Amino acid sequence: MQSTGSHRCKYPPIKDQRTYDPSNANDELLNHQCVELREIFQDLSELSRQIIYLKFWCGFSISEIARKGSMGVNTVEQIIDSAVFKIKSSLVENEISNQAKK
Repeated sequence: MQSTGSHRCKYPPIKDQRTYDPSNANDELLNHQCVELREIFQDLSELSRQIIYLKFWCGFSISEIARKGSMGVNTVEQIIDSAVFKIKSSLVENEISNQAKK
């Protein structure tokens, strides 16, 4: 993954077109090239980051994530829903804040 330091991006590429290693979730997300996303990922729990990474970066199914994490499918779905809500909310808040500064 490219490391561009303080790269601010309005519509960032969320991920590259490559294979992702499930063990790299924290490194990948906490060092994301987009500052806004990096900050949002820092606010998520480690479990939430891992599940989001497995689902959206590695392409694991919910049942695969549940098996890998020794948890129920419903729990995985709830964590995904909650994390995605936090990510979307934070992005909207950032956009509103940026618009207010203009």
